[in-house]
Amino acid sequence: MSESDEDTRVRFEESNSFAVQPENDTSDETVIQPFRFYENEFPEVNEIVMVKIQELNDFCAFVHLLEYNRPASIQFTEISNRRLRSTPSSLLKIGKQDVMQVLRVDEEKGYIDLTKKNVDAKEIAECTRKYNKSKSVHSTLSNVIMNLQKQEKTIEIEDLYSNLIWPIYRSEKYEHPLEAFDAALSDASVLDEFEIEDEVKKLLLKDISHHFNRKQVKVQATVEVTCFAYDGIDAIIPSLLAGRKVGEEKGSEVKITLISTPQYSLTTTARDAGAGIAILHASIQAITEEITKRKGNCKVAVEPSEAKV
Repeated sequence: MSESDEDTRVRFEESNSFAVQPENDTSDETVIQPFRFYENEFPEVNEIVMVKIQELNDFCAFVHLLEYNRPASIQFTEISNRRLRSTPSSLLKIGKQDVMQVLRVDEEKGYIDLTKKNVDAKEIAECTRKYNKSKSVHSTLSNVIMNLQKQEKTIEIEDLYSNLIWPIYRSEKYEHPLEAFDAALSDASVLDEFEIEDEVKKLLLKDISHHFNRKQVKVQATVEVTCFAYDGIDAIIPSLLAGRKVGEEKGSEVKITLISTPQYSLTTTARDAGAGIAILHASIQAITEEITKRKGNCKVAVEPSEAKV
């Protein structure tokens, strides 16, 4: 690297122009600061990364590593193996996103050099897909933080990554945390092994449910709940509530409505029929256990199954 280019990089990194500033910032809005998506603070050499072009000079382009929240640069000679017929500024547009490969990393100085020479179409597609997934996860975490702040509660985004996202990566149970979020919609206990508070878990499931647009499957069952002991209806009501609580614990509402004494309809929605059926079986089990304690009885009149449209 030439001395003039080194001076340019130092000037750029020391300036405020590089910092990612929230757009349309107002004192009345909650702003979530950018944060890296992955546990490693720096990318590895040869890693394919998503960047945003920040500034151009006569020798190189300065970019922002969107997944690592770090500055980096690419020499114009690293844009292509072929001789450029167009000017670099016509190929790298300020404000545009691009996919590049890590060429060199100097963690001590914080320098990251990039290249585009050997990045192929498949790598671009895979990087884009991974980035979009990670961006969705980051958006969900940001929404959780903002909703907590509305309740005058605080949590750092780094804590959510440290206690939830990075452990999901380390567990290797899922290819990406977004898949764990997807699984949690059918079974909220997926999140139980991670160190997050109940309120955070509740808001997380709410946001995931809101933003995942996959069609929900409706599952239903019918039970007959009776109690001829002294408590009568006073025994039946808490038993039904125990069944409804099971749904809340699994992140899926179980609706219980009276058909005609002693029959009650149980319905829930889930990502697939199997998950919904499992939830209703668990709900019926809870009702049975509770009503049995109170000297009553629960009988399944119609087994849990997917509702016919």
